[in-house]
Amino acid sequence: MEQDYNIDEKEFMQMMMENWKKMHTPVKRAYRKVGRNEICPFCDSGLKFKHCECSIKEEYQEYVQ
Repeated sequence: MEQDYNIDEKEFMQMMMENWKKMHTPVKRAYRKVGRNEICPFCDSGLKFKHCECSIKEEYQEYVQ
């Protein structure tokens, strides 16, 4: 079955621009990215993030470089 798409050039260009903007908009994080050598922001141990054993850290592994 063939579908008949009745989209004119102006609508098509508008759709393409909207998709381009979505693809090129930076993602906003809930938390800032934590470097491995920074002091752990999730507990008060004073250890570097890479050596910290806090249980909260396990949830935030996606924020490690």
